[in-house]
Amino acid sequence: MRVVASLGLAFAVGQAVAAFSTEVRPFQAHAVHQLIPHAAGPSLPSDHATAAFAVAFAVGAFLSRRWGLALSVLAAVIGFARVWTGVHYPGDILAGALIAAGAVATIGVVGRAYDRRTGRRLGTTA
Repeated sequence: MRVVASLGLAFAVGQAVAAFSTEVRPFQAHAVHQLIPHAAGPSLPSDHATAAFAVAFAVGAFLSRRWGLALSVLAAVIGFARVWTGVHYPGDILAGALIAAGAVATIGVVGRAYDRRTGRRLGTTA
């Protein structure tokens, strides 16, 4: 449940940031060889990177550090691919990773507070 909540929170924050962002995509502002077609619009943050890092960090925090690390490597590859294809700047990827980390941290704090309040221990079911 906390992995899904982390992804949802990260996506919501990412959408809010994008609504206020004035940064356009690299192919809109520079002469780049765009490798995949993409609609014009705000570049910051990368939705793909936000989602990938949110899942990776949440899995690492709440389920398995080993799988979280493996998924973090894959998330970095996704971020690199978004830059390589000309649809994002590196800062867009970093912003997505930071939003994801903040969402996971927030869900972690809220989850621990909920566990304390209800007397549950992490990893147990009621």
